[in-house]
Amino acid sequence: MSRLIRICLITIMIIISVSMVNSISKDLIAKKDNKSTTDLEIPKWFLNPPKEDRVIYATGYAMKKNPQMAIISAGDNARSEISRVIQVKVTTMTNDFLEDVGVNNERQSSEFSEVVSKSIASNTLYFSKIEKQKAFKKGDKYIVYALIRLDLDEMTKAVDNSLKNFSNEYNELNAGKGLEDLADEIKGKITKAFKKTSIAKKEKEIKKEIEKLEEKAQQGDVIETGKKPDWIEDYPISSEYYIGIGQGKAMQQAKDGGINTLVTQIEVNVKSEINDFIKETDGVTEEEISQNIKLTVKENIEDLELVGLWKDTKGDEGYWAYYRLNIEAYKRRQLEKMENAKRNGLDFLKKCDAEVDPALKFKYAFLGYYLVGKYVTRALKVDYNGKEVILVNELTERMQKIMSGFSINTSFPKIEIDKINPKAMDIKFNIKHSQKPVINFPVKFMNNKGELEISKKAITDSNGNVNCIVSKAISSEAMQSFLLQLDISSFIEDTAESEEDIVIFYNRISKLGIPSKEIIVKVNPPVFTYDLAIEEDLNFEPKYQKIVKSMCSNFKNLFSKKTNAKFTDEKANLKMEMIVNGTINQSSRSGQYFTRLGVTINIIDTKSNEEIFSKSTPSKGIKGGSVTEEKSVRAACEKYLDQYNEKMIQYVLDFMGGN
Repeated sequence: MSRLIRICLITIMIIISVSMVNSISKDLIAKKDNKSTTDLEIPKWFLNPPKEDRVIYATGYAMKKNPQMAIISAGDNARSEISRVIQVKVTTMTNDFLEDVGVNNERQSSEFSEVVSKSIASNTLYFSKIEKQKAFKKGDKYIVYALIRLDLDEMTKAVDNSLKNFSNEYNELNAGKGLEDLADEIKGKITKAFKKTSIAKKEKEIKKEIEKLEEKAQQGDVIETGKKPDWIEDYPISSEYYIGIGQGKAMQQAKDGGINTLVTQIEVNVKSEINDFIKETDGVTEEEISQNIKLTVKENIEDLELVGLWKDTKGDEGYWAYYRLNIEAYKRRQLEKMENAKRNGLDFLKKCDAEVDPALKFKYAFLGYYLVGKYVTRALKVDYNGKEVILVNELTERMQKIMSGFSINTSFPKIEIDKINPKAMDIKFNIKHSQKPVINFPVKFMNNKGELEISKKAITDSNGNVNCIVSKAISSEAMQSFLLQLDISSFIEDTAESEEDIVIFYNRISKLGIPSKEIIVKVNPPVFTYDLAIEEDLNFEPKYQKIVKSMCSNFKNLFSKKTNAKFTDEKANLKMEMIVNGTINQSSRSGQYFTRLGVTINIIDTKSNEEIFSKSTPSKGIKGGSVTEEKSVRAACEKYLDQYNEKMIQYVLDFMGGN
C-alpha cells in the first residue's frame, strides 16, 4: 500500500473516530432528551450501597461537561474511596502484626507497612468493577453516579501477590514469623474489618455535595446575542491553543460541532507522529491507529474551555460555540497518563511472568495491555530483564503465549440429539494448561452452525472440568455445532470502562487466537408412525374419507418438507395422530349443504405412551358449503388447507423449537 493511500485511510478513520466521540455513553445517559434538568434522582443504591458477604461496595459521583469523562471520574472516585479504606485497614493490620512478632524498629516497621498497604490497595483496584451507573444531564453537564463492587476473594489474591513482591524487605526486618503468616493474618481479618466499615458517606453529606454540584450546573453558560463576534467571521489562529468552532440550530449541536473541530486538530497532530512510528515498529495497522485515536481522545479533552457562545436572534444561523484547549497543558497531561500507564503496565508484566496460575497470568497480562494498549502508536519502551522492549509487544506476546498453552479435550466431539422430545446431553470438557488442570477459568458456549439451546457460561472446577448442557435443537439443520471458548471477554468486561473499549480490546485479542473446541451435533429428524381417525359424518361414506385422506396427505407432505420428518410403518419412538371430525347439515332455508370440519394433531411418545403435543383447529369448526354433501366436504377440506394447514404445521414447529 502506498504512503498516500495509507495516509488517506488514516484520515478517513480519524474523521470517523471523531464523529463517534459524541456517541460515547449515549445509552448510559438516562432519557437525555426528555429528562428535566431539574429532576435529578439520587439512586437508592448510591445512598445505601448493597450489603453482601465477602463483597465490598463503594459509591462515587462526578460532574463533567464530557459524558465519558464524567463516567470515568465517577468510577475513579468510588475506587479511590475503596483504596483509602483498604490502605488504612491494611496499614493497621500490618503494624499490629509486626509488633506482635517482635519488630521494634518503628521507622522500618512504618515504612514496610506503608509500601505493603499501598501495593495491596493499588492491586486490589484492578479487580474492582462497575456494578451500576446512572447519569443525568443538567444544562451542558453530566452528573454520573457509580457503584463499584470488589470481591474479597479477588482481594485475597491481591494480598498474596503484593506480599510476594516484598519478601526480601520482610526478611530484613528479622520478623519472628514467615511472610505467609502476615498474608493469613490480613486475609483472615479483612472480611471482619469491612463488615464494620461503611464506605458510603452519610446521606446528608452526600445531598449537600450534590446540591453544590447542582448550583454550579444551574449557573449555565453566558449566551451572547447582538453583533456577531469576531471569532465567527475571522477564525482564530493560535500556537498556544487547539481551537474548535461549531454551529448548529440547537445550542448542544453547536457545542458538539466545536468539540469535534477541536478534536480533529488534535488528531491531525497525532497523525503526523504515526509515520515515524510505523517506520520504527512493524505490525501496527491502520485499524489499530484508528482505535488508538478513539481510546485517547475521550481521555484528554476534559479541560476544554468554552470561550464564547453566540445566538443569532435576527437570522437563522442558530448558535455558534467557541472552544479552546491549552496545548501545553494537554500534552503534559497526556504525557503524565502515558508514563503512569507505562509504569503500571510494567508492574503487570512482572506479575504475569511471576504468576503460575494461567487465569491470573492472563489477567495480569491483559490488565497491563489495557493500560498501554491505547498508546499502541506511541511505542512505550521500558527496560526489562536487561534490555529495552516495547511494552505493548511484550504484553501481547505474553497473552498469545498463555493462550497457546491451553488444551481442551472432551469424550464427546460428536453427539446426536433428537429434534422432537430430545434427551438433554451433558457434555464434559477438560481444560489444561501446560499439562496441568486449569482451575476457576471462565468459559462460554456459543452456537457455531445452526442454533442449539445450550448452556451459556461456566467456570472450570478444581480438576479443570466444565460441563455444557445441550437441551434441544432450535433450527432444523441436520448437522449443527457449538463451541466452547475461553471467556476472555469476562476479563475485558470487568476492566473496561465503556462498551466501545470492550469491543476494541476484544477484537484485538481475538486476533491472537482464543482457544476453543467445536462439538458437532447431529440432529436426528423426527420419525413417526401415523394414525388417522375420521369421525362422525365424515366416516359414513368412502368418498368423504377419500377427500379427508387427500387433505391429510397434503399436511404430511408439507410437514415432512419443512421438518425433515419421516413417516414409517415400523416401530418408532413417536406417533402422530390426526383426528378429523365433521358434521354435514342441510339448510332448511337455502337447501344447501354445510360441513363443519375439525382437525386435531397429537404427538405421542411411544416409549412412555405420553401425549407430548396436542393442537386443534377452532372449536366452532371450519365451515364449507355447496349444493351437495360431497362438495360441501370438499369445500371444508379446501378451506382447511388454505387457512389452517400451514398454521398447524407451524404449531408443531414451535413445539419442536423453531424452524
